[in-house]
Amino acid sequence: MADETGSVTAEFAIVTPIAVVALALILSAGVFAAGIVRAQTMADMSARELARGATPNSMRLRLESDGLRLSSVERQPGLVCAHLSGTKAETADAVQGVFKLIPLAISARACAVVEPT
Repeated sequence: MADETGSVTAEFAIVTPIAVVALALILSAGVFAAGIVRAQTMADMSARELARGATPNSMRLRLESDGLRLSSVERQPGLVCAHLSGTKAETADAVQGVFKLIPLAISARACAVVEPT
């Protein structure tokens, strides 16, 4: 029978990095999903403000603070659509570093009915 001294240490040394990488990927996917939700929320808000008569310039500062920009505004009779895009969407101060490592593109589109004046 072979000597198994140190086998637990070797197994631990192999499994630990794999577990850390798997956990990092799961957390990154959650952060990215939260960023998409935040971008969609901002697109909804932007479309509503545009429908109420706001100008794209008035929303620029708020969108830029979330790492987004107003890509385009589409106006149709009785309807206005906002297209947002960016490389990150902040969800919490603790997880901002993830998007610096992997800058993933985020985009969102929302439409709102123009309110009569």
